[in-house]
Amino acid sequence: MAKIQYVNAKNWRAGTKILLAQVIKVVEEYGAQGYRLTLRQLYYQLVSQDIIPNLQREYSKLGRLLTQARMAGLVDWDIIEDRIRVPKMASEFEDIPDLVDAAIASYRRDRWVGQENYLEVWVEKDALSGVLEPITRKYHCHLMVNRGYSSASAMHDAALRFRRQERDRKDCILLYLGDHDPSGEDMVRDIR
Repeated sequence: MAKIQYVNAKNWRAGTKILLAQVIKVVEEYGAQGYRLTLRQLYYQLVSQDIIPNLQREYSKLGRLLTQARMAGLVDWDIIEDRIRVPKMASEFEDIPDLVDAAIASYRRDRWVGQENYLEVWVEKDALSGVLEPITRKYHCHLMVNRGYSSASAMHDAALRFRRQERDRKDCILLYLGDHDPSGEDMVRDIR
């Protein structure tokens, strides 16, 4: 983790300094647990703790404050992540032994073979994926992040996965995590 200062810290108003202290507290608590937050996750943490109201302008303001604080070396660059704008590149290996080591490290057997049930975890908000992904990876569960309403392609692919499991006489379980806003409530209908 690294706090790198590129610019001098601004002379923020008292209220902004208080908010910044709360922002730093939240990101450092999550960082101590090994989590990296997205801006949206941070925003929802602050909203759920009644630190800021749930308004688009507050989200925008938080984004600007977080950028300024990171540029000033007050917030660790590695503790915030952007899961959307991730560069894609083919895997590279130093040599054949390096490739073999990578293959050995990534080898995993399908834990769901021979099980009576099949489970997938779906979540409406990408903000939760950073928390859920290590758990679903550990238990070899599919994690699907819908980001609001899902696409027809994603639903079709999911239906095919569930059909394959049903053909193997498995009970299929879908754990859906969403909030209670209108789109969150409507997600169950949309998924059906």
